[in-house]
Amino acid sequence: MLRIKIIFLLLFISKIIYSQSFVFDLNKKIYNHQYPILLHANSDSFIKYTHLHPYDFKITSNIGNYFSVWTSNAEIKKLRFQKWVYQIEDGGKKIFALSDSVRIHSNIDSAYLGNSPLLQPYKGDSVIVGIVDFGLEWRHRDFHNADSTSRILFFWDQNKDSVFPYGFNYGMEWKKSHFDTKTCNHIESLSVHGTNSAGNAAGNGTMNPNYRGVAPKADIISVSIKNSANAINNIVDGIRYIFNKADSLNKPCVINVSIGTYDGSHDGMDIASLMVDSLIKAKKGRAVVFAAGNAAHIPHHIQMNPTLNDTFFTDFIRTPSWGGTYFKFWSDTQDFKDLKIGIRADTLVTLAPKSQFYSYNLKSLFFDSVMSKGFYQINIPCIGFLGDTQGIIQIYCEKEIGGIRTEIFIQTSKTNLLWRFAAYGGGKLDMWVNSSLQTTSNPLISPLPSVSVCPEIGKYKIPDNDISICSGFQCSPHIISVGNFVNKEGVIDVDTIYRYIGGKRGEIASSSSKGPTRKGLMKPEISAPGGGTFAAVDFNTRASFLISNRRKLDVSSYYSVNGGTSMSAPVVAGAIALIFQKDKNLSHSEIAYLIRKNARRDSFLSFVENNTYGSGKLNVFQTLKYNYRFGCKLDTSAFNYDSTIDFHRQDSCIAKVYGCTDTASINYNSLANIDNGTCIKKRYGIMDTACINYDNLANVSGGICIAKVYGCTDTNAINYNPIANMNDGSCIYGAWSIQSLLNSKVKLYPNPANQILNIENFLNKDVEIEIWSLLSQKISEYRVKDKIKLDVCFLPRGLYFVKISENENNIFLKLILE
Repeated sequence: MLRIKIIFLLLFISKIIYSQSFVFDLNKKIYNHQYPILLHANSDSFIKYTHLHPYDFKITSNIGNYFSVWTSNAEIKKLRFQKWVYQIEDGGKKIFALSDSVRIHSNIDSAYLGNSPLLQPYKGDSVIVGIVDFGLEWRHRDFHNADSTSRILFFWDQNKDSVFPYGFNYGMEWKKSHFDTKTCNHIESLSVHGTNSAGNAAGNGTMNPNYRGVAPKADIISVSIKNSANAINNIVDGIRYIFNKADSLNKPCVINVSIGTYDGSHDGMDIASLMVDSLIKAKKGRAVVFAAGNAAHIPHHIQMNPTLNDTFFTDFIRTPSWGGTYFKFWSDTQDFKDLKIGIRADTLVTLAPKSQFYSYNLKSLFFDSVMSKGFYQINIPCIGFLGDTQGIIQIYCEKEIGGIRTEIFIQTSKTNLLWRFAAYGGGKLDMWVNSSLQTTSNPLISPLPSVSVCPEIGKYKIPDNDISICSGFQCSPHIISVGNFVNKEGVIDVDTIYRYIGGKRGEIASSSSKGPTRKGLMKPEISAPGGGTFAAVDFNTRASFLISNRRKLDVSSYYSVNGGTSMSAPVVAGAIALIFQKDKNLSHSEIAYLIRKNARRDSFLSFVENNTYGSGKLNVFQTLKYNYRFGCKLDTSAFNYDSTIDFHRQDSCIAKVYGCTDTASINYNSLANIDNGTCIKKRYGIMDTACINYDNLANVSGGICIAKVYGCTDTNAINYNPIANMNDGSCIYGAWSIQSLLNSKVKLYPNPANQILNIENFLNKDVEIEIWSLLSQKISEYRVKDKIKLDVCFLPRGLYFVKISENENNIFLKLILE
């Protein structure tokens, strides 16, 4: 036992120094010195590091703190121990090509014609359609304008190092001038795949109008990715290249990618996906479409979510070329903490144990180290019951943005063993295990022993068809993934013979990959016609088909029949080009919303979104005619929040302002948009306390102020003052000769008067004469010695008072003007 512990310690120390993901070692023979990785690191620190090692790194894309890099296996090991490196991911994953009546299925012709209520035809004018694939037949007339000039503006062949595109350090760039002058020598060598995809998205049907693409007037920019290596890095570079070119032309751009990998975490949180997410979200007028994949008919997913008392298990077969058995799984952080896993050697037929069960509590053994260092690895020999070494169990865990990845490699030369992997205690894990789709060994599927031979066989997990969608990009919430339903059950070939293909028209293809993602996000977003679709064919394939496979060509021989999500994805990409023609300022999320909201549903799918058809089937005309609204949709605290709005615009949100909103109120607030019940109604009146008609309830000045006139207001008093409105206590009662004298010695006539008023004074002394209105306003004043004649025609008709004063004595007489 001591010997086993010593061996384990030596192996552990040795391996931790050079610790790295096993998949790099498994694949290094493919890539030799240069290996593709995706790196999440401090940008400044990594750039400085590469300057110290100028020949060891080839950076092909840098987006923030994310890098697409080619480097040696030895440098990858060194990078893992740099504090400024957050995460390294394998870029060398298997890449697969994910490969008329399309226009009817997707309601496209109505958009071409500009049928009401559309205000114009939509064919993709002034929009860029990007194609990232394995090549493009630039000579095909479907990619030419009517004057024979090329619709292809730029083409980057990553396979031929010559004239690098600006901002990149490999490949060969061709421009429109090369295509117009026919000096381009690119030939699509791997397959017809890229030309088919481009034709479905943007071919103009010159050779056969029945098979034109969805956006026949769009401009085209294409990238042919490296075919000598399966590198996710090249896809990232291609997408960045196309967006850069579209920006230089100031045009909106949609990119179709009908290739992908089934290997990875299936959560859209890998570095490559996050790099593309950053490009998409950088500005409006950008969208990326990926084919969902064609693996729904291949069981390759295993999920284990054991309870406290459950133990699930699967046995894996040795891969001879690797000298052992390799598989991996992903878990969210909390699920990882709850998991316990075990490994043992089993016999080939009965699954009986050949070794002890090596058990690992992930929380106590791995978790703390993974969270602090980012990765952790242990190696331990697996000892058989006879004391012989069955193999070396190596477990490697690494923290990723979306959770934790665990790789298990059992190195052994013995061919008579299966290797059991078991999960128990709680938590959850997902693994994708099919050697034809992923970099893994195969699980044992059949024959399985009976319950009598293996009592625990009821807990055996064989692969299922769940989460069969491609990994990475296709699982991103910012990328539109497309499923494939059958376009045609059969076609008429070049010899005018009807060829039955299969499937049921309108039904999802059996191979069309399904979601959800590992995080539970619904995928695909939409489905479109793909199976049984004719699209532009490259000339080499056309020549080959004319000789040996004529059933693949249409009557013109310039279009070949293809299928899969490879063909349905470019239909959606072409549709997005038409949407961008209508509104180039839409964001990627708004484009996805419009496509999903206006999807068509028929008898093949329920009225509920699902992970087979997505939101339904593409409906281009309905999407284009839909009148979407912008407004404040997300800020529930805003005054104008409206959950029925289609698209949120933060700058349209209006903050709530409480106050009086009644314009008839004295405290009306022009900035307020919510009445808080504080309004005070306006009350007009005299607000001057010096006025006799002052109103203490008035809050708005209004009316005519009547000045206070102090005097005797009692008509029975000798000194009654008819002008006075404030009694000052000066009233005198009884005879007073001077007032009587003034009354008898001063005469006014005529009274009522019209134009002339005569005043005569018989006192032989001067008197003061004042004329007052009923509102206590003095009209005029005079000094009369004996008599005076006054012109009163200018005064309004009515009642006046004439004040006659002699020294401090005065009387008031009424004067009527008529």
